[in-house]
Amino acid sequence: MALSGTAGGRSAAALAELPLEALSDPGTILEHLDRIAEATDRDRVLAISSAKALIEATTRLTLHELSEPAERTDPPTLIKQALKALGLHPEVLAPDAKRAEVS
Repeated sequence: MALSGTAGGRSAAALAELPLEALSDPGTILEHLDRIAEATDRDRVLAISSAKALIEATTRLTLHELSEPAERTDPPTLIKQALKALGLHPEVLAPDAKRAEVS
């Protein structure tokens, strides 16, 4: 994986060290990371679009790895599903707490 520059404040070397080998199919994540790294300096719109695609791919892969079905296709719903499946969503962490709806 050829990464250059920085992304999200992390160096390319740090991104290259992400523990993706534990995933059944890290190829999609790696492709999105490459696309973001290549586009960061020359096409910011593409970098942002690729980041959104990375988030969607990551949530879908998370759900797949946990054998959870992806109920919807919109990113906010996928993110909420993945957070719940991981036990990290506020509704799971503090089900009785009063709070605004988190989507």
